[in-house]
This record gives sequence, C-alpha cells and structure tokens, in this order.
Amino acid sequence: MIGNLGNGLSVKVLTDQKIADINQAALTILDEIGVAVLHHEARELLDGAGAVVAKDNLVKIPPQLVMKALESAPKSFTLFDRAGQPRMQMEQGRLYYGACLESLEYLDPYTGKTERYRFEHQSKIIKVFDYLPNLEFIQTGGLDADVNPKISDRVCFKNTLIHTDKPICFCISGDNQTSADIIEAAAVVAGGFQELAAKPFIFYLCDPVSPRMNVESSVGHLLTCADQRIPAVCLPYCTLGGTAPVTFAGALAQCTAEVLSCLVMHQLKSPGAPFIFGAMPAMMDMKTTIGTYGSPELSMLVAASAEIANFYGLPFYGTAGTTDAKSIDAQAIMEVTMSCLLSSLSKTTFAHDVGFMHHSRVISPELMVITNEIIDMLKPLRRGVEVNKETLAIDMMRRIPPGGHYLNEQHTYEHFKECWYPELLDRSKKESVPTVNEKAREKTMHILENHTLKKVSVEIARELEQLEQKWRINAGLA
Repeated sequence: MIGNLGNGLSVKVLTDQKIADINQAALTILDEIGVAVLHHEARELLDGAGAVVAKDNLVKIPPQLVMKALESAPKSFTLFDRAGQPRMQMEQGRLYYGACLESLEYLDPYTGKTERYRFEHQSKIIKVFDYLPNLEFIQTGGLDADVNPKISDRVCFKNTLIHTDKPICFCISGDNQTSADIIEAAAVVAGGFQELAAKPFIFYLCDPVSPRMNVESSVGHLLTCADQRIPAVCLPYCTLGGTAPVTFAGALAQCTAEVLSCLVMHQLKSPGAPFIFGAMPAMMDMKTTIGTYGSPELSMLVAASAEIANFYGLPFYGTAGTTDAKSIDAQAIMEVTMSCLLSSLSKTTFAHDVGFMHHSRVISPELMVITNEIIDMLKPLRRGVEVNKETLAIDMMRRIPPGGHYLNEQHTYEHFKECWYPELLDRSKKESVPTVNEKAREKTMHILENHTLKKVSVEIARELEQLEQKWRINAGLA
C-alpha cells in the first residue's frame, strides 16, 4: 500500500480556474446538450427528480441535480479484504495500484511468446498479483477463450474470489442478473448481504460509451450496486479525435459530464452509496487508429482527471503500469515508468491496468513484477524529506570531526533502511550480472511455482460451486 502523499513531490496539471471552467463546461453539456440513458428505471428516476427526458432517450440534467448528488456521495470510505479487514482507505493522498486479470492474449514468461488467453492463465495472473505487495486490487472481466461467454464474467469473478483475499473490481456485461449473481457470490464469503455492504471487498466498474451514452447493461449494474451499497466506479474510456474532442479541455469536459451523469443516477437510486470518479482520455494515434495506453497524453490527462475528481471531493480511478509495446523492452519500461510516475505524484486514488501491453491486447505477469519494483522505487518521491530534530542530526554532527565518517553511528543504523534498495536493479561492483528482464523472468517463474494462495474454506468453495452450477442452469448450459 502507498501511504499518504505527505510532503513529497507532486504535480499539478490544471489551475483552479481551468478546473472551474471544465466543471462549468461539463454542467453545460449535461444541462443543454444532454446524455443518452438507455435504461428505463434510470430515466424514470431522472424524470422524477426534475431532469428533462425526451422520447429519444436523451436526458438533460440540470446543475442542481448534480450538486445534490455531489453532496450525498461520501467523500471517503473503506474497502476491506475478503476476511473483513480494512485494506484500502478512500481519501485524499492515498494511492493504490491494481492489475487486470485477463486480456486477449497472455505473454508466457517461460517461452517469451504470446498465446490466446485461456482459463488456465487466470490462476497464474492471480498468483503473481496476490504475491506482489504493491498491487492492492485486481479487476476481473470475462474474456476467457474457453469459458462460455454467457457466464464467463461470473466464473472469472468466482475464480478470483476463491484464490485471493485482496479487493476485487468487477467489469461485466450482460443483464442485471449478472451483477446480482456476483454480489450474491461475494455475500456468501462475507456472511450475508448486510455484512458485505458494511465491509465491501468488491466494487463495480461502470463504463459509459463515449460520447455521452449510458447503455442499458452498465446502468442496470450501476443501479444494482447502488441498491446493495456496493462501491461503483464510472470510468469513460474515450479516444481524443475519435469518441471525444481532440482537444484536451474538450475531452476532459466530456468525460466529466459522463461521470457526473452516472453519479446523478447512482445517488438518485441510493443516496450516500459509495461512488468513485474515473476517466481514461486516451489519444487516438492517427497513424494507426489505436487508443494509446503508453502515450504521455494519457498519463497527463489521467492526472488532470484526478484533479477534477479531487475538486468534487471524490476518489479517482485511473490507469498506470501500461504500455503499447509488444515485448518487455525499453519502450515498455519508458511508458510504464512514466505512467506510474504521473500517478504517484498526482491525486489519483486507484491506478489499474498494471501488466497490460500492446494497447491492452496482452497481459504479462512478468511486466507486473517489473512494475511492482517501479512502484516501489517511486515511494521515496511521495514521502519527501522529513525535517525535525532527529533527521537534522545536529547533535551527532557535533561529535564527528571534519573528514570523519558516520558509518559507526547508531543514528546511521537506525535510519539507513529508510532509503530504497532495489531487488531487480543492480548496484553491485560485479562486471557481469543478469539483466532486469532476466531477474524479472526468474522471479515471475519462482512466484508461479512457489507462492501459496489464501483460498476460501472448503465449505465456502462448495457454496460457490453450487452457485456456478445455478448460473449454468439459468444460462441453459447444464
């Protein structure tokens, strides 16, 4: 866990006036241009609260509804681990990095080659994630190539729930029953729905479709989570010049409007339910048409979005530890370090996607291991310089003559471990040493072969298996 930002280095992308202007632009978008809401109950909630709902599902949300939602949304809350112990405190100055469980392809650390992602890769990613101390949460989906798509997101979540006690973010498709089933599975572990709401260790990622469209499935899951008091993230992923204005300010204004529209619906359904502001405004590379994951623009705009979330008093969900590189090379390290640096020095609360490569097409456990060290390397920057009587060390200096040394001093012994010492990087005097890639690959394989996961009890595992069987029957697969 990364602690409070304290007196360390920090970055500021936007001035207070720029944030105010973007906020005003977002309110104008909602009030005068509107957003599409393709969910019947959500439209009814908005209509009953004073929004203007047109026949074409376009909804115009007045500023007073946004202000009311911002007032009711909690400014801080806690995410717990599977055992009910506090794990992640949502408040200003906290930062938590997380990984995603799956992608289209898996980069095998043994062969160095990518292969189509399959269910067997899940346990490998979970094992590496669970071992690494600087990765605090994991995001599940349902992209497994050999699991029926009707239930793949639920099976993926269940498998993760069984094998790690760290918090889980679930990003899902399908109808409302999908989120209800996932919450039920988590409630089995928590000991009941009320216990889960009191100490949530799961949270939902809602992804509106840019520009300005709230689709039925994601809104349905959002409202289900609000009703059950399960924390929810709204994270628009837009591409500048594609699904958002190409200008930075325009993209930030649109993303902000999209998030605020979700916030209003969420708080109308259940005032005071925990909500997280998210955004991923990525540059579209006009040479290749991809949405870039390693561009400086994405890192900068994520940091800017974190400042906007902080303006509203909400925790922020961004991204870091990603690269557009196809192999773990200099490009990968450059892009991962840049994104982690900006997240570490910004107002970001969550930074997910650690281990993604090739604009999120590939997931690499080896890159997760390297990024864990990069995150660790950035901790001194967040801590800054502690200045007090002990650290100034004047009394000790009185005893040391000019030309002397401090090696034998108790003060040195008590404080030298406050400096950062690498595991993968080399500072030795040896002329020939393994490369970072070689060390990371060796460590990754060691984790895969030796790390023991904290599984749920046999009784709970049996209940979860029964739930999966019910999902298969309801989906017509058994």
